[in-house]
Amino acid sequence: EKNLVFQWRSWDHFKITDCSGQNLQAHYIDPVHMNALEVDTDGNIVLSSRHLSEITKIDRNTGDIIWRWGGKNNQFTFVGDTLQFTYQHAIRRLPNGHFTLFDNGNLHTPHFSRALEYQLDQQNMIATTVWQYRHQPLLYGAATGYVQRFDDGSTLIDWGQTNPNLTLVAPDSSTIFEATFPTGVYTY
Repeated sequence: EKNLVFQWRSWDHFKITDCSGQNLQAHYIDPVHMNALEVDTDGNIVLSSRHLSEITKIDRNTGDIIWRWGGKNNQFTFVGDTLQFTYQHAIRRLPNGHFTLFDNGNLHTPHFSRALEYQLDQQNMIATTVWQYRHQPLLYGAATGYVQRFDDGSTLIDWGQTNPNLTLVAPDSSTIFEATFPTGVYTY
């Protein structure tokens, strides 16, 4: 019936200065760059904002922010990894309650990308890295990218704008296969 059911605007909740790695003096500024939504098991929304290097949980009824994970306004303690994800994509909730995401790594020194799995304690605000995969040699996909966990425990990693494009790894992180497309052809 074309009735608005839910509306959430980033400018009502984020400051432009929350972004990282963006030139705020530029003619065009993309301070948030939302790239993934996931409905959490409680019905609330989990949002990935690339240029904030942040995952945000939003109350589906009120639009209020429940928590902010990563970036300048991080509310979580990271355990099991000294790096925080940057310019990430593909936040997804797994059946075991964990979250996966693709860390593009734009703000890592040196630049590299990786697939991550976290266990989140939302009561005590602790994000524990339980699994990660870094390609050897290291790969860096500056844009796009994705992580998908399959029922058999294997994980498909789309490396974004780099080659190889795809890697399928077993639960023990051994490579099952890789795919490389022609130069300039990338997947999302």
